[in-house]
Amino acid sequence: MTEGSVYTLSGFDVTRSSPKYRLSDALVAIRFNDGTEFEKLATTSRTIPTEHFRFRPYDQILGLANTGRQLPVHTMSDIMGELSAIRSTIADRSHGAQRVMLNLRLGSDTTVCVSIFDSLALSFHNKLDGYGREPRIVVVTAVNPKLVSGKLYLNGTSATRIFFDSETAVGADAFARQASFSLFDNTNLTFFAIDLS
Repeated sequence: MTEGSVYTLSGFDVTRSSPKYRLSDALVAIRFNDGTEFEKLATTSRTIPTEHFRFRPYDQILGLANTGRQLPVHTMSDIMGELSAIRSTIADRSHGAQRVMLNLRLGSDTTVCVSIFDSLALSFHNKLDGYGREPRIVVVTAVNPKLVSGKLYLNGTSATRIFFDSETAVGADAFARQASFSLFDNTNLTFFAIDLS
Protein backbone atom coordinates (compact mmCIF):
# COMPACT_ATOMS: atom_id res chain seq x y z
CA MET A 1 0.00 0.00 0.00
CA THR A 2 1.15 3.53 -0.79
CA GLU A 3 0.34 6.60 1.31
CA GLY A 4 -2.17 8.88 -0.43
CA SER A 5 -3.38 6.16 -2.81
CA VAL A 6 -6.96 4.88 -3.05
CA TYR A 7 -7.74 1.16 -3.22
CA THR A 8 -10.78 -1.01 -3.84
CA LEU A 9 -11.17 -3.61 -1.10
CA SER A 10 -13.18 -6.84 -1.08
CA GLY A 11 -13.46 -10.00 0.99
CA PHE A 12 -12.96 -8.47 4.44
CA ASP A 13 -14.65 -8.85 7.83
CA VAL A 14 -16.40 -6.05 9.75
CA THR A 15 -16.24 -6.18 13.55
CA ARG A 16 -16.87 -3.83 16.44
CA SER A 17 -13.87 -1.65 17.28
CA SER A 18 -12.05 -2.72 20.40
CA PRO A 19 -12.37 0.01 23.03
CA LYS A 20 -8.95 -0.97 24.34
CA TYR A 21 -6.90 -0.37 21.18
CA ARG A 22 -9.12 1.97 19.19
CA LEU A 23 -7.12 4.13 16.78
CA SER A 24 -10.08 6.10 15.46
CA ASP A 25 -13.56 7.19 16.49
CA ALA A 26 -15.21 4.58 14.24
CA LEU A 27 -17.49 2.10 15.98
CA VAL A 28 -16.54 -0.68 13.56
CA ALA A 29 -13.26 -1.99 12.18
CA ILE A 30 -12.31 -3.77 8.98
CA ARG A 31 -10.24 -6.91 9.39
CA PHE A 32 -8.34 -8.57 6.60
CA ASN A 33 -8.66 -12.34 6.19
CA ASP A 34 -7.36 -14.97 3.75
CA GLY A 35 -9.93 -13.88 1.14
CA THR A 36 -9.17 -10.15 1.31
CA GLU A 37 -8.15 -8.55 -1.96
CA PHE A 38 -7.32 -4.94 -2.72
CA GLU A 39 -6.37 -3.15 -5.89
CA LYS A 40 -4.87 0.30 -6.31
CA LEU A 41 -6.97 2.69 -8.39
CA ALA A 42 -4.97 4.40 -11.14
CA THR A 43 -6.86 7.69 -10.88
CA THR A 44 -9.33 9.16 -8.41
CA SER A 45 -10.90 12.50 -7.64
CA ARG A 46 -10.84 11.81 -3.90
CA THR A 47 -8.24 13.26 -1.60
CA ILE A 48 -7.29 11.61 1.65
CA PRO A 49 -6.48 13.90 4.57
CA THR A 50 -3.02 13.27 5.98
CA GLU A 51 -3.79 14.83 9.38
CA HIS A 52 -6.54 14.25 11.91
CA PHE A 53 -6.57 15.96 15.27
CA ARG A 54 -9.05 15.73 18.14
CA PHE A 55 -9.12 19.34 19.26
CA ARG A 56 -11.71 19.85 21.98
CA PRO A 57 -13.04 23.02 23.60
CA TYR A 58 -11.40 23.88 26.94
CA ASP A 59 -14.62 23.12 28.88
CA GLN A 60 -14.82 19.65 27.34
CA ILE A 61 -11.19 18.92 28.23
CA LEU A 62 -11.90 20.11 31.77
CA GLY A 63 -14.85 17.70 31.92
CA LEU A 64 -12.58 14.78 30.95
CA ALA A 65 -10.11 15.56 33.75
CA ASN A 66 -9.90 13.27 36.77
CA THR A 67 -12.45 10.76 35.57
CA GLY A 68 -10.76 8.18 37.78
CA ARG A 69 -9.41 6.09 34.91
CA GLN A 70 -6.77 6.21 32.23
CA LEU A 71 -8.45 7.64 29.15
CA PRO A 72 -8.31 5.49 26.03
CA VAL A 73 -6.42 7.09 23.12
CA HIS A 74 -9.64 7.83 21.21
CA THR A 75 -10.96 10.00 24.07
CA MET A 76 -7.71 11.85 24.71
CA SER A 77 -7.41 15.36 23.45
CA ASP A 78 -5.08 17.14 21.11
CA ILE A 79 -4.30 20.77 21.79
CA MET A 80 -2.84 23.70 19.88
CA GLY A 81 -1.72 26.98 21.35
CA GLU A 82 0.78 29.79 21.35
CA LEU A 83 3.86 28.84 23.37
CA SER A 84 4.36 31.30 26.22
CA ALA A 85 6.82 29.47 28.52
CA ILE A 86 8.95 26.35 28.83
CA ARG A 87 10.06 24.99 32.20
CA SER A 88 12.52 22.12 32.25
CA THR A 89 14.39 19.93 34.72
CA ILE A 90 16.75 18.73 31.99
CA ALA A 91 20.26 19.98 32.62
CA ASP A 92 22.69 17.32 31.42
CA ARG A 93 20.43 15.30 29.07
CA SER A 94 21.12 12.11 31.00
CA HIS A 95 18.37 9.53 31.11
CA GLY A 96 16.29 9.43 34.26
CA ALA A 97 13.48 11.43 35.80
CA GLN A 98 13.18 14.37 33.41
CA ARG A 99 10.26 16.77 33.02
CA VAL A 100 9.32 19.59 30.67
CA MET A 101 6.30 21.82 31.20
CA LEU A 102 4.96 23.93 28.34
CA ASN A 103 2.56 26.80 28.91
CA LEU A 104 0.26 27.12 25.90
CA ARG A 105 -2.05 30.10 25.47
CA LEU A 106 -5.35 28.85 24.05
CA GLY A 107 -7.17 32.16 24.21
CA SER A 108 -6.73 35.64 25.58
CA ASP A 109 -7.53 34.44 29.11
CA THR A 110 -6.85 30.69 28.93
CA THR A 111 -3.43 29.12 29.43
CA VAL A 112 -2.82 25.43 30.08
CA CYS A 113 0.26 23.57 31.24
CA VAL A 114 1.36 20.52 29.24
CA SER A 115 3.68 18.19 31.20
CA ILE A 116 5.90 15.70 29.40
CA PHE A 117 8.22 13.28 31.14
CA ASP A 118 11.34 11.17 30.73
CA SER A 119 12.10 10.04 27.14
CA LEU A 120 9.38 12.29 25.68
CA ALA A 121 10.90 15.26 27.54
CA LEU A 122 14.35 14.41 26.17
CA SER A 123 12.92 14.04 22.65
CA PHE A 124 11.26 17.44 22.99
CA HIS A 125 14.55 19.05 24.02
CA ASN A 126 16.41 17.43 21.13
CA LYS A 127 13.72 18.62 18.71
CA LEU A 128 13.82 22.12 20.18
CA ASP A 129 17.62 22.24 19.86
CA GLY A 130 17.45 21.08 16.23
CA TYR A 131 14.64 23.48 15.33
CA GLY A 132 16.99 26.46 15.35
CA ARG A 133 14.55 28.98 16.81
CA GLU A 134 11.83 29.21 19.41
CA PRO A 135 8.53 27.83 18.10
CA ARG A 136 5.49 30.05 18.47
CA ILE A 137 2.69 27.55 17.72
CA VAL A 138 2.75 24.08 19.28
CA VAL A 139 0.41 21.15 18.57
CA VAL A 140 0.46 18.40 21.22
CA THR A 141 -1.43 15.17 20.61
CA ALA A 142 -2.92 12.55 22.95
CA VAL A 143 -2.73 14.44 26.24
CA ASN A 144 -4.43 13.17 29.38
CA PRO A 145 -6.13 15.98 31.37
CA LYS A 146 -5.71 16.15 35.17
CA LEU A 147 -6.93 18.68 37.74
CA VAL A 148 -4.41 19.60 40.44
CA SER A 149 -5.49 22.17 43.04
CA GLY A 150 -8.20 23.35 40.67
CA LYS A 151 -5.78 23.96 37.78
CA LEU A 152 -5.87 21.95 34.54
CA TYR A 153 -2.69 20.08 33.58
CA LEU A 154 -2.36 18.09 30.38
CA ASN A 155 -0.01 15.14 30.78
CA GLY A 156 1.84 13.60 27.89
CA THR A 157 1.34 9.89 27.24
CA SER A 158 3.15 7.23 25.23
CA ALA A 159 0.99 8.31 22.27
CA THR A 160 1.87 12.02 22.57
CA ARG A 161 3.52 13.74 19.61
CA ILE A 162 4.62 17.38 19.48
CA PHE A 163 4.69 19.56 16.36
CA PHE A 164 6.10 23.09 15.98
CA ASP A 165 4.78 25.98 13.89
CA SER A 166 4.34 24.81 10.28
CA GLU A 167 4.95 21.06 10.72
CA THR A 168 1.19 20.46 10.38
CA ALA A 169 -1.38 22.14 8.13
CA VAL A 170 -3.41 23.38 11.11
CA GLY A 171 -0.22 24.66 12.78
CA ALA A 172 0.88 26.38 9.56
CA ASP A 173 -2.48 28.15 9.35
CA ALA A 174 -2.22 29.36 12.96
CA PHE A 175 1.41 30.35 12.43
CA ALA A 176 0.50 32.41 9.35
CA ARG A 177 -2.24 34.21 11.30
CA GLN A 178 0.16 34.74 14.20
CA ALA A 179 2.89 36.11 11.90
CA SER A 180 0.74 39.11 11.00
CA PHE A 181 -0.48 39.67 14.56
CA SER A 182 -0.27 37.81 17.84
CA LEU A 183 -3.05 35.26 18.22
CA PHE A 184 -3.85 36.52 21.69
CA ASP A 185 -1.46 39.26 22.85
CA ASN A 186 2.18 40.30 22.61
CA THR A 187 3.81 38.24 25.36
CA ASN A 188 7.32 36.99 24.75
CA LEU A 189 8.38 33.39 25.26
CA THR A 190 9.99 32.63 28.61
CA PHE A 191 12.32 29.67 29.19
CA PHE A 192 13.18 28.36 32.65
CA ALA A 193 15.77 25.66 33.37
CA ILE A 194 15.37 24.05 36.76
CA ASP A 195 18.20 21.98 38.22
CA LEU A 196 16.84 19.61 40.86
CA SER A 197 20.17 17.97 41.69
